[in-house]
Amino acid sequence: MQEAAEGITHADSRVWRTVWPLLFKPGFLTVEYFAGRRARYLPPFRLYLVLSVVFFLVAAALPNSVEGDVGGVKVAMSLGDDPANPQETAEQRANRVCKDMTYQGPWQDVLSKRFVLSCQKIVLDNGHNMLQGLLHNVPRALFVLLPLLALVMRLMYLRRHYVEHLMFFIHLHSFLFLLLLLYLPLETGFEETWVEDVLTLFVLLYVPWYVFRAMRRAYGQGRWVTFVKFSALSLAYVACAALMLVLTAFYTIVTL
Repeated sequence: MQEAAEGITHADSRVWRTVWPLLFKPGFLTVEYFAGRRARYLPPFRLYLVLSVVFFLVAAALPNSVEGDVGGVKVAMSLGDDPANPQETAEQRANRVCKDMTYQGPWQDVLSKRFVLSCQKIVLDNGHNMLQGLLHNVPRALFVLLPLLALVMRLMYLRRHYVEHLMFFIHLHSFLFLLLLLYLPLETGFEETWVEDVLTLFVLLYVPWYVFRAMRRAYGQGRWVTFVKFSALSLAYVACAALMLVLTAFYTIVTL
């Protein structure tokens, strides 16, 4: 937050010269960085760090985040739709709901107990702490996801250095954080109106177009070659992101 406040309020700030191309000129900052024209813009990692911190603070602060609606994605915390019994305490209901929970994976003896304890905590607070834990752990998972995606790009662009791909994804994820920072408050303010639908449609269309244009500008290949690689990257991104989400949820539950 100190980095963000300093960058935004400083009289000679580079923030405003960075934000515009980040939002509307896909791949431009990556090209500028490797062309040596860096002084006018925020350093990529600092940009990523500031935007990610601010984004997750805003996401956690929005009213719907606490109830399980993070960025329009509903998180169902149903455990068998088990109704409360007026004759039992909250602790008794949590023990009853979670008593038959089993875990059959590695380190079963240790993790089975952890899963039962986590299940009881989820029942007691209706999943609030788990959702907050996910918001806390997802930024950490992204630090693993970025170099993994850069490795995928390295396989598609063998003549380019690994660090170029890493920088590409740092800028790309910075763009996503900035776009969502603009989208989430508007989506919350216009919830259940036609404006929300228009905003969501715009984001869903703009993001893939942005990634495609960023790949063309940063790597300089033709439309069809870029489209094939864009399609392969999209599949790899979904697979890697899903894996990271599952592992993050698993870690969040066992450390609850």
